[in-house]
Amino acid sequence: MKRTSNRWLGALQGYKRRLGYCWHRFKMQHTHWIVTSESAGGGFVAYGSWRAVTHFSRNFLGAPDDLRIKRRWHGQVPAETIRQQARRFGLVTMASTQLPKALRGTAVMWPSLVRLEAKIAKTAEARWQMLGGLAKADLRRIKREQYTMAVLPAVPAFEEFYGRFYLPSMRKRHGEDAYLHGFNAEFNKLGPSDVILEVRAPNACVGKVVICEEGDGVRMSRLGWLDGRDDIYQKSVLGALYWFSM
Repeated sequence: MKRTSNRWLGALQGYKRRLGYCWHRFKMQHTHWIVTSESAGGGFVAYGSWRAVTHFSRNFLGAPDDLRIKRRWHGQVPAETIRQQARRFGLVTMASTQLPKALRGTAVMWPSLVRLEAKIAKTAEARWQMLGGLAKADLRRIKREQYTMAVLPAVPAFEEFYGRFYLPSMRKRHGEDAYLHGFNAEFNKLGPSDVILEVRAPNACVGKVVICEEGDGVRMSRLGWLDGRDDIYQKSVLGALYWFSM
């Protein structure tokens, strides 16, 4: 009876998390912020992203002391409304998925780059204790897939990584929104100490990530899975790349 109760409790907690995520997405899709500053002599409108509010307040307006932020709700936003806001405030930002088709030829597309920093426990046992239930389930699948890892110098291994892992994976995952540089530009970013970590299944290498030294830690730079294949992606190869990189 206790085991059944725990199963129901786990299911209810899972539904609660999914409902919370759906509600958050709904709010972000229908929220925008109007940010103005009298001393800066301008402002901007940010749709669907509080991170855009903080980023452009600092880098577009210069983080003035008299910053004013107003939150507004909206339904579907007509292209003419965005044009009017751009003329009035000087800048309107939004996700490409929200941008009206009528503005796609005139809008400036900018990639959404994410940087995450985290302190990692030194031992595998300590890292395991920090994980939630979903992450632990993912790691159990990694173990079932019998993944192993290998580390290679990045420079001699980069051509295969770029052509068979990174490029096809980014194109498959992000389509026209993929933010890609050519081989030479990416190759020239490599440092002498950079390495490529490989995730290997019993019969093939299925995933790779470039790892760079940075300050007192390391940075996962670019990653991909073999030929961008869906069947490989669905077997927790990304989880394996992150776990082995720790």
